[in-house]
Amino acid sequence: TVPSINAGENATINYSGIFPEITFVTFGDYIDFMFYIGWIIDIDLDVTEDNEANNVGYVTTYGMYVANKSDLRDRGPAYSGMGSTSVVPGGSSLSVYADIENRGLKSAGSCNVSFYASLDTNITTSDHFLGDDLLPADFSNGTYVDADWIGTFPNITDESYYIGWIIDVNDDVDEAHEDNNQAHLSTQLLVDGTAPTSLISFTPVAGPYTVATNTEFTITSDDGSGSGIFNISYRVDGGTWIEYTGPFTLSSYTSGNHTIEYFAVDNLGNTEIILSLDLYIQPASGGIPGYEPLLIVGILFSVSVIFIISKRRKK
Repeated sequence: TVPSINAGENATINYSGIFPEITFVTFGDYIDFMFYIGWIIDIDLDVTEDNEANNVGYVTTYGMYVANKSDLRDRGPAYSGMGSTSVVPGGSSLSVYADIENRGLKSAGSCNVSFYASLDTNITTSDHFLGDDLLPADFSNGTYVDADWIGTFPNITDESYYIGWIIDVNDDVDEAHEDNNQAHLSTQLLVDGTAPTSLISFTPVAGPYTVATNTEFTITSDDGSGSGIFNISYRVDGGTWIEYTGPFTLSSYTSGNHTIEYFAVDNLGNTEIILSLDLYIQPASGGIPGYEPLLIVGILFSVSVIFIISKRRKK
C-alpha cells in the first residue's frame, strides 16, 4: 500500500515474498522463459490523476528466469483420505487416496507414489510400506491426477499411525522443487489386533467360590487403547450364550456345582478366548447340596418311619 504523497514528493515501496506458482503457461512449448517483474500504480483507481496512462512500470535491466521443470506435489487435505480409521493388522482392508498436481512449467513423466504408515508426520521410506500407484507418463503441468492404494493392511505392532505418501519416490522426474513431495493425513489410523480382557467379580458367601442363588455377578472388560468393547457374552453350564447387559444371579439354578463362561469382543472383531469360573451354590440353611428342602424333609420322614417299623419288628 502506498502512503499519502504530497504534490512534488515521492515514496519508496517494495515487496518481499515467495515467488508465486505459475500454471497454464502459454509461451511456446513450455520452454525456459524469462519473466519481467513489473507493477501497476493505483491499480484500484483510488486516486484521480491527470494522466492514468503512466501507472505501469517494470524492471528494465534484467528479467526473472523461471525454470522449465515439472513440480509435483500433493493437492491438499481436501482431496485426500482413507476408507477407515481403524484396522486389524494383517486382516483388515484399507484404502487410501490423494490428488497429485503438477505445478511446474513442464509435463512430467511417469513416476510412483508410495504409501506408508508412520509413527510421526515425517514420512520416509523407512516407515511401514503399504503399496504404491503409478502416475501417467504424460502428466501435464497445471493438471492433477488421482493416486490411490487399496489392500490388506500389514501385520505391524498395535499403535496409532499417520498414513502418508511420497511422490516420485524413486526420483524419476526432474523437478523444480524436490522438497514438497511428502504429504500425510491429519487423522491417525488405529491399528488394533489385540482382544479385550475380561474379569468377573462377585462376593462369595463362604470360601472363595461358594455362592448363593441371589449372589450378583458383574463382568467388566478392558480394551486398553484399542477400538473399544463391542459386547460381552456369558453362559451357565454350557447353555445358550447371553449378551451381558448388567449384573446377574443364578436364582434359577439348584444348589451344587456350576460353571460360568464369558468373553468379550471389541469393535474390530478381536475376540477374547473363553474364560470360565467354577462355582458351588450353597443349599438352603441346614440342607444337603443338590436337594430341595421339602425333598430333604420327605427323605428324613421316610427314614424315621422305616426306623420305627424296624424297632417294632425286633420286639
